[in-house]
Order: sequence, then structure tokens, then C-alpha cells
Amino acid sequence: MRKNIYLHVGARIRQERLKAGMTMQKLAALSGISPSFLAYIEHNGRKASLETIDRLAGSLQIQVHELFMDLPEESKEDALSVGCARFKSLVRGLDERRLDAVLASVKAICKAFAADA
Repeated sequence: MRKNIYLHVGARIRQERLKAGMTMQKLAALSGISPSFLAYIEHNGRKASLETIDRLAGSLQIQVHELFMDLPEESKEDALSVGCARFKSLVRGLDERRLDAVLASVKAICKAFAADA
């Protein structure tokens, strides 16, 4: 089994929620789960039951299989791909100034890690 399938599905749920113009609170309420559990699903790849995934898809007015579309094949780049997807979901919606600040911080952290190695 692909170890990052939950991260992918969580990212797809977030993508579809934003496309639908829904808040986490609204989607959670429509799906019968707590907003904090939805946040874990979307951002941390928390395991959700098939029933929960089905309710989320129904609340988003999409088919369940759409949440599994474009599932990446496992590869050596898997961790990097997942990290990029998670980073993208974290910074989506930031204005250009704030995004530049986040990128400058990440660059400094990477530089510090490279110096440690």
C-alpha cells in the first residue's frame, strides 16, 4: 500500500473544499465530523474511514473516486513530493509579501541544515 495515500486524499479533500468555497467548519458540519478531525485529515494525512471519506465526498458533491485521482506512484521522490504538496497547502492563499517571507525563512532553515550535515 502507498504509505502516503492518506496525505494525498487529505490534500485532495482540501483542494475540493477550497474549490467549493467552503470553510473547514462548514464541511465538517455537513460531514458529521469535528473541524479538528477534518484539519488532521487535510494536513497530517490522518486516517479516515471509508464511511467518513464517502461523507466528505458527498458533502463536497463529488464522487469518492475523485479524491483518489492523480495518486502518485511510489518512488524515491515520494517524501519530497508529499512535502511539496503539504507545503503548497500550507502557503496557498498567502499574499505575495507573506509568501516571500515564508520562502526566505525556509531558505534560511535549509541553509542551516546543510551547514550541519
